[in-house]
Amino acid sequence: MASTTFVVNNGAAVAKTFTLQSQDLKTASYINTESSLSAPQVAVISHDLKPTGAKGNDRHNVSFKTTLLDSVGVAHTISCSLQLSVPRSAVVTDALVLDAVRFTTNYLTDARVASLGDGVTP
Repeated sequence: MASTTFVVNNGAAVAKTFTLQSQDLKTASYINTESSLSAPQVAVISHDLKPTGAKGNDRHNVSFKTTLLDSVGVAHTISCSLQLSVPRSAVVTDALVLDAVRFTTNYLTDARVASLGDGVTP
């Protein structure tokens, strides 16, 4: 069962609450309670798990999207996703998974994100 709400800070370090809209066995969809239907901010958390005993990787995805309308009503969407791929192997520890996530999140400083958004590899 997915959480009914969660709170994360936006780029200005202001806490934003996301509330569960829908869920199924693999995906939970949330919406920022302060956003509108014409300019929604949504989060989608999904999992693709291999059957027990199967080889391969489990995949977990966290995605945030903001859609805005321009002056003529054309929709434009900004999106950012993190996909975590974890092999089904005893050699993979929680600490190694956490390292991979922390390397990624710590790399994404404000300056690096601005460069990436401009198409520059920092």
